[in-house]
Amino acid sequence: MKLVLISLVFLFSCSLLSNKSPEEVKAEQFYNLGMDKILEKDFETARDLFSKAAKLRPNDARIIQNLGMTYIFKKDIKTALKYLNQAVTLDENNSEARGNLASIYFGREDYAKAKIHYLKLIENPRYKKHFQANTNLAYIYSREDKGLEARKYLTVLANNNKDNCIIHTKIGKIDLELKNYKRALTHFTKSLDHPCYLNPEPLYLKGLSLDFLGRYSEARKIYTELTTKFPTTFFSAFAYDRMAQIMNKTDKKKL
Repeated sequence: MKLVLISLVFLFSCSLLSNKSPEEVKAEQFYNLGMDKILEKDFETARDLFSKAAKLRPNDARIIQNLGMTYIFKKDIKTALKYLNQAVTLDENNSEARGNLASIYFGREDYAKAKIHYLKLIENPRYKKHFQANTNLAYIYSREDKGLEARKYLTVLANNNKDNCIIHTKIGKIDLELKNYKRALTHFTKSLDHPCYLNPEPLYLKGLSLDFLGRYSEARKIYTELTTKFPTTFFSAFAYDRMAQIMNKTDKKKL
């Protein structure tokens, strides 16, 4: 029975190969050998094999993308960009090529081009690294002073990573700049969960949010906690300054 099954599989494979031209079969062979060489970290041989495959199938985005990857491994970024851009032209949903393009442009601080690719990636259901794309988009929009846009991508991150206190701190800081103190307070409160309770910044910013909301007694408690827990930090100096300002405000009200 096993022999019959093996024979059927062999016949089925042959029938599949018979539907391809000799050039396509040879290109597939070169491609598979190239992938083996990538695993062996023999990038030069892999590049030559992908190059041979690309000559036989110049419109195969998968082959072109892997050819581009070999140039990344060889640190020839200029040539890598050429092939990766060609791959996304052939197949705009090639998330591997587009992801590498986005990373290269981001690393080069060419944020305009990086943003184009990250925005397309997060729309692509085949793309799996949404955390990185959303993180870098938030960073890019922050640099462009587009707080609302940055906040949008940080919120996606926070919803998918509920225990990431650093993300909540970043969102809260944007909300402070937007003068939405209630929303900022919510995020700074969340950002004080483990392990960020060891960081004086979100504690100070929580106090500042309460301060701006006119909740002075609560703010003063936070500032006092900060100066006790982190007495040698510059946030402690900020807290003392804010407490002095609160005292002046409350004294003026008494007068």
